[in-house]
Amino acid sequence: MDKVISLFFFIALVLLVLLSGGWATGLSPEGWIAKFSDIFWGDPTWLIPPSWLLVYGLVAVSGWLVWISTDSLDVIFPMIVYAVQLVLNASWWWIYFVLEDPMLAITTLTLLSCLILFNIIVFWFYYKWAAVLLVPYFSWVVYATSLNWALIIYG
Repeated sequence: MDKVISLFFFIALVLLVLLSGGWATGLSPEGWIAKFSDIFWGDPTWLIPPSWLLVYGLVAVSGWLVWISTDSLDVIFPMIVYAVQLVLNASWWWIYFVLEDPMLAITTLTLLSCLILFNIIVFWFYYKWAAVLLVPYFSWVVYATSLNWALIIYG
């Protein structure tokens, strides 16, 4: 039963980050998100929410697997890394969509990519499948970084 409760906690935590991003996106000026679709390799805007829902679902399960696989205080370090990258992820939405600062957003995404990669490495030592589940997240953030760069260059 404790495992089920902890899974719901991780889902709620990650959903909170996703909802924060959705709120920030909703506060952005009309058409700001549509700029991503203007790039020839950009997603259609309708594809972004379901993609993030899948990716964030994997992120939640990943954190949960590490949490339940470690019975000691050894779980503190990987959970700190996990939490910091979630906070950084949530901040990107606000930086890009509310502050409308693409350069700071690029910096945030680059740091986030590095932190997710570090998170994958750390999780690998605790639960290998948890690390693997973060790979789509890393890939999506790298892809988002390329879109941000294209908006700055071709703006």
